[in-house]
Order: sequence, then C-alpha cells, then structure tokens
Amino acid sequence: PYGSVTYDVTTKDPKMPTAATYSVSPAGVDVISQGSPVFEFTGNTSTGGHQGVVSAYDEEVIIQENTWEDYNYIPVLAYNSDSTAVVADNRFTDVGYYALYCSGMAMEIEDLVIEGSRPYTTTTTYYDKSGKEIVSEESSYHNFQFVASGCDTEVNGAEFSGTGYTAMYIS
Repeated sequence: PYGSVTYDVTTKDPKMPTAATYSVSPAGVDVISQGSPVFEFTGNTSTGGHQGVVSAYDEEVIIQENTWEDYNYIPVLAYNSDSTAVVADNRFTDVGYYALYCSGMAMEIEDLVIEGSRPYTTTTTYYDKSGKEIVSEESSYHNFQFVASGCDTEVNGAEFSGTGYTAMYIS
C-alpha cells in the first residue's frame, strides 16, 4: 500500500562511502491541497496509508467525519493558514507517527478519537553506482499522537486510548 522515494546522495555519508543513491520507504501522500479558497475533506474512510491529508496555505479548512486506520505517518497535517481549521468528528486508529499535526495556524477540534498507536517504521536502502544494494536499514519510532506547534488550538471532546506514548504535545 505504500510507495518509496529515491534520493541522489550529494554528500558522502561516512557509513556508506560508496553509496550513489538511497531509497526510503514507505512514502506517499493521499491528498494535498495548497492555497485553495476552501478545502473540505468530509465523510471518508482511509485504510493502510502512509500520509493522508496535507492542507497548506488554504483559506478555509474543514476536515470532518473521517476515519483513518493503520496509517504509518501523519493522516492529517495542516499548516500555514490565516484561517481556523475546523477538525470535527474524526477517528484515528493505530497510527504510527502523529495522527494529527498543526503548525502556523489555528485549529478547532471537536470530538477527536485516537485509539491505539504503533511504531512509525521506515526502511532506508543504500545502492552503489551500479544500482547494487549495499545495505538496508529499518528504523522505528514512537511519537506523540497530536501535535500543535505554533498553532492556536481549542480541543473539545477528545478521547485517547492505548496511545502508548504522549497523547498531546502543544508548544
């Protein structure tokens, strides 16, 4: 269900002096909205993805009545808007990294449900110039389930269960 992304190595990594490229998986975003007058994402069920919805610089943001299950990274990322995002009646189950991330804007959250969490896991594979695999490394991280960084936040009716780490981080 996930894709991968390959990067050219522009500086030599001392651990991998012969590497020419490396690939990181999983990767991919379901929906990106940038600079829209209105971005509304309502009544959807998304299962088994990497990153769900990204809203950047949108004038009006409404994310409501959605369900995300078994996501590896961030199902909802909203940032840099002059408006207040309305995030209501959403459910996140078994998310690997942040379930919800807000930065550089305001967000009103109503009836948020976050159930369970799992590690965010990536695999980085290094290749030499001929394309031959040198080494593959897996990394796993646990993180916060809801992060508001530079985000004016109002939360009403939040329910967290089995998150296994800090449920909310506001800075």
